[in-house]
Amino acid sequence: MIAQPLRLPIAAAADTPAAEVSALLVRPERAHALYVLAHGAGADMNHAFMHDVAAVLAERGVASLRYQFPYTEHGSRRIERRPLRRGRAGAAAAGGRTVAGRARCRGAEGAGGPPRAG
Repeated sequence: MIAQPLRLPIAAAADTPAAEVSALLVRPERAHALYVLAHGAGADMNHAFMHDVAAVLAERGVASLRYQFPYTEHGSRRIERRPLRRGRAGAAAAGGRTVAGRARCRGAEGAGGPPRAG
């Protein structure tokens, strides 16, 4: 298993400047999928729960891409508005697809279900 720290440029929308954030790609030797994993409001990508989820996914052959939201990256506890967060999650999924090559991307976007790409 490889854990690769990354810097990921993500923008919420075409008219929003991209923010570069920390990310971590955890890739098992024979990954067959990629799961984009975003933290909740009370944690960041390095929280023990996020680490544990990534480890379980890796055991099952699923790579994971964890990333910080810009507000977390800058040490703020103030959460961005929902449209910005959703846009950034979609941008991270698109960025994750590029980082992981031909891996299949899956991410969750609220109650709307998991968007698929790849």
